[in-house]
Amino acid sequence: MITADTVLRRKPDLVASDMGGETVMLDIDSGRYFGLSGVGPHLWDALARDTRVDALVASVREQFDAAPDEDVEHDVMEFLNRLVDKGLVRVVG
Repeated sequence: MITADTVLRRKPDLVASDMGGETVMLDIDSGRYFGLSGVGPHLWDALARDTRVDALVASVREQFDAAPDEDVEHDVMEFLNRLVDKGLVRVVG
C-alpha cells in the first residue's frame, strides 16, 4: 500500500504510445497490453522520473481543476495502487 510520501517510477521497459489522448502500453515481459485514459496519461508522463505521490495528487488537482470537495488523493492513490499491483509502476527506495 502506498502513502502520500511514497516515491514511484514507471517500469522502464514498457513500450508506450499516445493514441489520441489514450496511452497504450505493452509489457514485454508478460505480453499484456494496458490502456490509460482520462487522468491516467497525465500521471503516466509524470512517472517517467521518481515522483512522490503527494506531488502527483497536487499536479492532478492543478491540471484538472478539481473541486475542493473531490477526493482526488483517494482516487489517485487507488489508481497508483492498481498500477503497482500490475507491475507497471514501482516503489523507489
